[in-house]
Amino acid sequence: MKQAGNGSLNDQERELKFPMDPRTAVINYSKYLLDLEKTEILDYDTIYWFNITDRKAQKGPPITPDGVDNNGFDNDKNEYLTEEGCHISYRFEIVGRLGKGSFG
Repeated sequence: MKQAGNGSLNDQERELKFPMDPRTAVINYSKYLLDLEKTEILDYDTIYWFNITDRKAQKGPPITPDGVDNNGFDNDKNEYLTEEGCHISYRFEIVGRLGKGSFG
């Protein structure tokens, strides 16, 4: 099936519904997951959310964060690097910043 402007979508991608089983997420959406996420996601019982929409819009595979620690997710001060649209534990979406630095 082909939708205007969106390219072809298989039935699983059209039926994206959360929550889902982590194995279902890996089987159907692995091309949108970072290599780390493909194994990490299996540690969770239920996947409540990850930003599949923005990842589909990117051309090519997901981009690994460029931090210096924690698989690229922390800076040199061990502060978690994030941006809007990222997930925390496949459960929460980061929708904005509350402040700057450790004490905001």
